[in-house]
Amino acid sequence: MNGHHCIISSLMFLLAVTATSFTVYAQQWEEIGEVVFTDGWISPIYTGKAEKIQVPAQISADGSLVRLMEPYSTACFSDIAGTPTISWGESRNITFDISDPLWVKIIPAEAICLPAGTVNASEQPLWPTSRGEYMHAMGYSREAITKAGLNSVFADMVITIPQGMVAFGTEPGALTQSFSDTPLDITIDLRTASLDTPNISPCASFTGSEYFTMSGIPATLPLHPGIYIRRTGNSIAKIAVR
Repeated sequence: MNGHHCIISSLMFLLAVTATSFTVYAQQWEEIGEVVFTDGWISPIYTGKAEKIQVPAQISADGSLVRLMEPYSTACFSDIAGTPTISWGESRNITFDISDPLWVKIIPAEAICLPAGTVNASEQPLWPTSRGEYMHAMGYSREAITKAGLNSVFADMVITIPQGMVAFGTEPGALTQSFSDTPLDITIDLRTASLDTPNISPCASFTGSEYFTMSGIPATLPLHPGIYIRRTGNSIAKIAVR
């Protein structure tokens, strides 16, 4: 009976991952230029700390997903690793579900395949995750994780992943670890993103909208002339006020 239960649980997990993957790949994507990715997942292997990486990014047409495009294939990460890493992260993206700003999720996917010997092991594929997501997979409630401050959030145009970890597989309870002495926070700063820039009136208002300066400071109506970020629900846009 327990064997059947494990098989059913595994199948349910695989179906959930497959459904999520289909949703990601079925999306239409918009290029938003480069964002600043503070990498506490892999960079600590080489420097012992989280390093900032300029990474090309995209946002889904409905504004619910943000993805970093091949972050570990960039020249910036190659400089950190001290060796060309194009093949390590080629065709491997990191996608975030920001539809709930207080409960951001990392879509399960391989982000990098480290060559043999990098972490005293054979060739090693890794999946980015966090302590909060690991706890959730182990049955902890959203409330308990949030109370502990381990929920990932999207606020002021920045995605913050507390206590980043890497997983050695996609199954629930897969071995996870941090490559620093203590797990480091990961951030993705979208304030440098090249989002749409329609012109609007200084007093224009959209129900439920929030406005931010390009440095992420909340702004109130009427807006002074300049460039702002407008967030309405899951939709994000850069606007120009005349």
